[in-house]
Amino acid sequence: MFFEMFFSYFFFNFNFVVMKNFVYFFFKKLFLGVVVMCLTVLYASCGLRSASSQNVEGFEDQIALADSILLYFQQEQFDKIVVHFDDNMKQHLNKEQLAVVWTQLNTQFGKFAKSEFHSAQKIDAVGDRIVFQCNFGSTRLYFDLIFGKDDKIAGMFFKPNV
Repeated sequence: MFFEMFFSYFFFNFNFVVMKNFVYFFFKKLFLGVVVMCLTVLYASCGLRSASSQNVEGFEDQIALADSILLYFQQEQFDKIVVHFDDNMKQHLNKEQLAVVWTQLNTQFGKFAKSEFHSAQKIDAVGDRIVFQCNFGSTRLYFDLIFGKDDKIAGMFFKPNV
């Protein structure tokens, strides 16, 4: 009888201690893992820069022209847009085609609401790339302008993503 009580007491306490240590170890590792994940996400998000804080030095003229182009679109002054095209763009896109594109964008995605500068970058082989985020109704499109070496527009795109 004594041995039965001793062994049952010993095994019960042993299992309880083992279980307590296991739970402690498990939650300690879980907590440490969550902290490491949170710090990783925090570190990664601090490394990202918003478009407004992006260095735009050297792109001021192109950004201003891209903003003007969007204003010309809104005012439906397509002849003022074509003036800024390079020779290749002038051959492939005229003011009537720009009017069709603008009308189709406003019909398909909703009325143009607003635009905001998104990014600027140098493209070695071509020139510069300026991107504006545009809201058409509830749809977000990106207005992507490519400037050639002569600062004329060599490419113009409305895209669903950058």
